[in-house]
Amino acid sequence: MKSRKRWYLSTGIAFALLLVVPFVLPLGGFIPEIERVASEQLKAPVKIESLRLFFLPLPRLSVEGISVGRKPFLQVQKVQVTPRLTSLFSEQKVIREISLRGVVMNQQLINKASTWASQPGSGGPAPVRVERIEIRDANINFTDFKLHQAEVDLELTPEGGLAQAQVRADQGHVIATLVPRGKDFALDLSAQDWKLPAGPPIVLSSLAALGIVNADGLVLSTIDGRLYDGTLAGRLTVGWKKEWTIAGNLDVREVEIGPVVALFSKETTISGRLIANPTIDMRAPSAARLADAIDVESDFKVENGVLYKVDLAAAPKVLFNKDAMKGGDTHFDQFSGHFTVDPAGYHLSDLNISSGVIKAQGELSISPKQELSGRIDVAVKGTSSLVSTPLAVSGTVQNPTLFPTKAALAGAAAGTALLGPGVGTTIGMKAAQITERLFGRKSPKKKDPAKAAPATADASKTGSAKTGATKEEASAKSESATPQPAAPASTKPDSESFGRR
Repeated sequence: MKSRKRWYLSTGIAFALLLVVPFVLPLGGFIPEIERVASEQLKAPVKIESLRLFFLPLPRLSVEGISVGRKPFLQVQKVQVTPRLTSLFSEQKVIREISLRGVVMNQQLINKASTWASQPGSGGPAPVRVERIEIRDANINFTDFKLHQAEVDLELTPEGGLAQAQVRADQGHVIATLVPRGKDFALDLSAQDWKLPAGPPIVLSSLAALGIVNADGLVLSTIDGRLYDGTLAGRLTVGWKKEWTIAGNLDVREVEIGPVVALFSKETTISGRLIANPTIDMRAPSAARLADAIDVESDFKVENGVLYKVDLAAAPKVLFNKDAMKGGDTHFDQFSGHFTVDPAGYHLSDLNISSGVIKAQGELSISPKQELSGRIDVAVKGTSSLVSTPLAVSGTVQNPTLFPTKAALAGAAAGTALLGPGVGTTIGMKAAQITERLFGRKSPKKKDPAKAAPATADASKTGSAKTGATKEEASAKSESATPQPAAPASTKPDSESFGRR
């Protein structure tokens, strides 16, 4: 009994010591040396607030308050280092896992990570080998691009290099897997029901993309996705080395345009299925100024839709009742044209709206404040086959106003005075239209496609056949691994591409 009591007492004392030691063992003196070694390895200043050793439930080292960089690009609230016990008596010590909590990563980390991944090994086994790094509760702040509550898992090679990294964010709605390829990382990106972290809050039902990322930027050579009951495909480049650039070509098919427009105007002003092939070319000295350098254009077509809050079929009545077109809707079979988006707003040219009752043509601009300006000529079956009603567009997207142009009103008044109402009104308006087209209004010019962005560097370094890279693209990539702006597609899709379903 006495020996058993002594054993219990000894065990209790040992257990108490294991609990107390982390609080009384002076490990603070090791911090300066750890900071020095880490700074040399990471090529950036490293600071540590505290260091403790725990023995229960498993031996582990706890480090708190870590920051890397003079202007920290990596901050960590707490790190726990768990060794592999079987290696404690071996020549090479093995760290089974390093776990980080409360992490904040900034843009500069991408540049540093690319350098770390490409560093050659020493040629022999390292005295300490880390098998896995786990990151939880991380915030990734890349200027205007942010991911919250991210989780990162890093698998390391026996030589200490990065074998694979996986990033999960937005509660698992987006997953990115990166594999080192020299100074680049091959990227495999997938998402489900994911709201874009930058720009308008567009929700992607699904997304699969392949590409590369490095210190210069990101190249997505293959994009396939679904959004708003339609499809999205293409390629996109984001650069951030000397300046911020976004360039690429997308193919949008059968997207329900109503919910998308509502993201910009806070309510649905048009519905229908959108087909477009936008070309993007944006350049700015910083990410924050990209919105001031927006440059997107494409031919477009919307089928079987509705224009809300304006009834184009009532255009002939507006000569006698200025509110005749308000409050109604316009159902159309096809709404097509060319759109350009720039810092001055949205510009729609070569507009054609048709249905069984109406045919309209014109151009329209929408300012950043959603103010409307432009002109639409509306012909309505059953009124006259000789003349359309030329309407000046004003007001706002939420409250549009369409009223006959001054020239049309003057011509209608003159024709009525000379020949009487009806035929005289019609002939007067027709004469005003002809005069205006010959000597007045000029249609806005489209951009020259030849002056668009140069070709995108191919992401052949991903090593995946899914990218579908051509031999010419692979050759171009071998000359330069730096992401370049994307090559523009033709801004006028042919009738065959518009007819695809």
